Amino acid sequence: MTVYGSAGTSADAMPALLADRGITWPVLLDPTSAYREATKIAVYPTVTLMDGDGRIVWQGDPYWRKAFADACEARVEALLGTGAD
Repeated sequence: MTVYGSAGTSADAMPALLADRGITWPVLLDPTSAYREATKIAVYPTVTLMDGDGRIVWQGDPYWRKAFADACEARVEALLGTGAD
């Protein structure tokens, strides 16, 4: 599984923003908002969890770390058939 974030921030501003926020996962720059529109993202930053077929299984604000961790764990368990989804 790979977790990607997306942001509308410029490429020049991104390194400082990521360092300031402690974000270590890959981030997709979306300056034209094409990805945001295609995936119905309402606010930046957003983390999107997709299954192996590219379907969105969870999407949300990465700053809600506990909610993010719980949602990722539940979705991964459901996809693996090991949890109660």
